[in-house]
Amino acid sequence: MEVSIPALLLLLWLKALLNWLVVLTQWPHMVRTFSGFLCISLALVDTFLDVVVTQVFFMENFSIFGLHFTRYHICLLVQAAGFIYGVLHWPAFLLIGVDSYFTESTTEVPWPRKLTHTCGSLLLWVLATFYVFWRPDSSPIMEDEHQCKLTSRSQSSQVATVVLLALAAVLVCTSVLQEKGRRFQSQANLRCSVSAFLSTWSPFLVLLAFLLGSQVEIPAYLDMNVPWLCLLHSFHITLTLRSCSCLLCSPKMQKRWVSVCGRSA
Repeated sequence: MEVSIPALLLLLWLKALLNWLVVLTQWPHMVRTFSGFLCISLALVDTFLDVVVTQVFFMENFSIFGLHFTRYHICLLVQAAGFIYGVLHWPAFLLIGVDSYFTESTTEVPWPRKLTHTCGSLLLWVLATFYVFWRPDSSPIMEDEHQCKLTSRSQSSQVATVVLLALAAVLVCTSVLQEKGRRFQSQANLRCSVSAFLSTWSPFLVLLAFLLGSQVEIPAYLDMNVPWLCLLHSFHITLTLRSCSCLLCSPKMQKRWVSVCGRSA
């Protein structure tokens, strides 16, 4: 996918604004889970990269610490970030799942857990960066000085397919059990949990299914964003049969979940 440099800068800043909008509006939830700390780190990395590439764009030609930068390096920096973001999807999916399954959601989070989440997020970024720069097939590509060739998604489409298939399987399973007249508490809880999840994320899931079906190329840099990480967190929370005390769930939605599951108990 080829994008002009001004359009690329606009996309980068729009993504950063979207990330911070979600982080700030959901701040009480962000500081309670590993997913939240990963969202905060992603917003910080995006902002830092945007500031750097914008400075390079306006200064055009300068040197710092012996390194020479021109507008040519904007594409190189964004493509390098895209390579790093492209390999984060499966590790993030698995780590968010582990945190959701083994960590109880509480109002007050002890500082050792916050420190663990912070170190875990930092370590994930460091390992992904080392992995990308050690790969022989991650060389940036630029065809001319005014156009950037951005890599398309890889892991994100795989994770999205797994999420959609898992949700479809759960819906089919609960529907079949309901038609056969089998009423189990766990099955009822799972059904109302999935219903709460779909009521929050159905527009995003429809868009996701459309993108996967149409095979639209999306730059790897844009694939990794805060709403996507929030969806993964909510997905794992849904499968653990817990209340909707999760990212992007309003207090009204939490009360609705409790009332629905209370009636099905």
